[in-house]
Parts: sequence; structure tokens; C-alpha cells
Amino acid sequence: MVKNYISFWNNKRIFTKLGNQSPVDYRKSIA
Repeated sequence: MVKNYISFWNNKRIFTKLGNQSPVDYRKSIA
């Protein structure tokens, strides 16, 4: 569970690095 949570956030951080120009999309997926 914790491991999945960590990889989930790692993926989010990678996604943010790749797509800094779409913060709305990022906020939608964590909402």
C-alpha cells in the first residue's frame, strides 16, 4: 500500500516535470 502510494507520487512528479505547462491537469488528477 505504502509502496504503491510512493510510486504513485513518483509518477506524479515525473508527470509534472514533463508537463509543467499543464498545472490544471495535474491538479485535476490529485483532486
